[in-house]
Amino acid sequence: MKRIILASSVVLVLSALVFAQIVGEIKQRGEKPAIAIPDLRGAGDAQRFMDTFNSTLNREVDTSGQLTIRPKTTYPLRPPQQPSDFRPPVGGASQGSWLTDWSGPPVNANYLAFGYTAVQNGQMVLFGWLYDVGQQNTTAAQLIGKVYTSSLDEAGARKISEQFACDILNQFGAACLMGTKKSGP
Repeated sequence: MKRIILASSVVLVLSALVFAQIVGEIKQRGEKPAIAIPDLRGAGDAQRFMDTFNSTLNREVDTSGQLTIRPKTTYPLRPPQQPSDFRPPVGGASQGSWLTDWSGPPVNANYLAFGYTAVQNGQMVLFGWLYDVGQQNTTAAQLIGKVYTSSLDEAGARKISEQFACDILNQFGAACLMGTKKSGP
């Protein structure tokens, strides 16, 4: 009788371990990619509209259901604004912002959206990039590097933010729904 109980216990424990392994693998494969989206800054008059821009970008990406946005509290203190802000590690130590600062702990992102806005010829201009931070260098990491323009007002900030979000989501096979719903806070 003791052997039957012992054998049954062993079978139950092994079954639980196999089940946990299968569930873990399914969850891991089914996880959404993680993206870091630090707040972008604006130069000159463009800065006035960055709250609208940043909240729109985060909302569009978050509500898509395609990506998980990593918490801003885990980001490095000086996020890049342009590709030249990346500095490769020297002797194993990061000299500023490098891809592994975003792909490793504490951020643990797969992708990084970054850029900045400025005013040119009375228009708001976004210089936006999306990087795959799991790559070895910035050339291989770049998925998007694009310039967007719009009017220098709240509506323009929302428009270029939605366009950037749309381009990001298109990288993951999501259809862009820009303009099919009311934008705004």
